[in-house]
Amino acid sequence: MVRFFATVAASGLAGSVQLYRVDLDETALRDLLDQGSRETGYSLKPVNLSEEEIQKYYFGFSDEILWPLFHDLPSRCNFDPAYWTMYSNEFFFRRIRQRTLLVYTFPIQ
Repeated sequence: MVRFFATVAASGLAGSVQLYRVDLDETALRDLLDQGSRETGYSLKPVNLSEEEIQKYYFGFSDEILWPLFHDLPSRCNFDPAYWTMYSNEFFFRRIRQRTLLVYTFPIQ
C-alpha cells in the first residue's frame, strides 16, 4: 500500500490548499503515473517522503515560509534551517539520482 499525498484547493483559493492522504496500491499508482507520463511526454516517478520530511516540506517550508512571504507577511515567517534542507533542489536531486541513469556527453575535438 502506498500513501499518496495530494493538495486540493476546496474553494479555489491558494490559501485554502489542504493535504489529503489517499491509499493507493502499487498497481494503481503505477497506472496513474504511466497515464501522466503519456499525457505530458515526461517520465513521472514517485518521490517517497517520510512523515518527518512531509512535515518539514509541506507544513514547514511551504506553510511557515512561502505562504507568509507571498502574502506580504514576513513577520510571520519561521525561517527554520531544517525546512530549507527539505525544500532544496539538492534533496530532490539525491532522490531522483537514486532512480536515474545519468548519461554524460563530452564534445570530441
